[in-house]
Amino acid sequence: MLGILGGTSLFHSQIFSSFEKQQLHTPYGDVIYYRNQVEPVFVYLQRHHADAVRGAGAYTPPHRIQHRANAYALKEIGVDRCIGVYSVGSLNVSLPVGTCVITSDFCALPQLVRAETFFDEDQRGHAVIQFDQGLRKQVLDTVQSLVNESSLRLDAADSASQIVSASCESTLVPVRLYDGGVYVQTAGPRFETPAEVRMLRTFGDVVGMTGASEAVCCSELGIAYMQICMVDNMANGLLSEAEQLQITQFHDNVRHNLKRVEQIIQRVIEVLHQ
Repeated sequence: MLGILGGTSLFHSQIFSSFEKQQLHTPYGDVIYYRNQVEPVFVYLQRHHADAVRGAGAYTPPHRIQHRANAYALKEIGVDRCIGVYSVGSLNVSLPVGTCVITSDFCALPQLVRAETFFDEDQRGHAVIQFDQGLRKQVLDTVQSLVNESSLRLDAADSASQIVSASCESTLVPVRLYDGGVYVQTAGPRFETPAEVRMLRTFGDVVGMTGASEAVCCSELGIAYMQICMVDNMANGLLSEAEQLQITQFHDNVRHNLKRVEQIIQRVIEVLHQ
């Protein structure tokens, strides 16, 4: 079964609006998730609204998310493939806002992120964690086909000296794709300072607050896992020391990129269930 772990990028999405809300008890806390009622069956877990104690309507900030509970719930439900969808900041000037990054690795320095593991007291903790290459390739190929399709539509409109029609815009939004890159996790909930960004750029290409923890927890439980990241902001101070990250602009970017994220997720779900 396929599981989608979503967050900021999918806050206002209607893709899962018809799903049935369900709850599962785990040793690490009770988890809220959503499940569709038609074939093909898959589940959606909203990481910021999964804590049943706080309630589905309450926002859980990144540093308080119970990653073990969420991963354990996915495993118990029967999820064997998980796609984590992330809103990220770009640490790379060549990855502008609106870029879809299919990361190939992550970095979670212990000084920046608390350890997340199911194996606190035995040798299984000495695990080699990596993204599932088969799942990653399937998703990458799917997104690449979507990129090619959107480019062809834009080229056709340009060659006819026409503005892309509203109907075209409503069905397909151009997507910029980057294959590879490293996801760097910080603890949150605050954004990084320009000085921290200068340091983090030596470790990776995008920065977020949850992806590495979810990668570890899912992988430890034997769930095939990979990441889809949408760049919603340039990291604080990346473009210039004087250009500070504006929260209002960040939220505007998230809303603007929502259609991109939705069409990617919809296409991926269709292909993976063929």
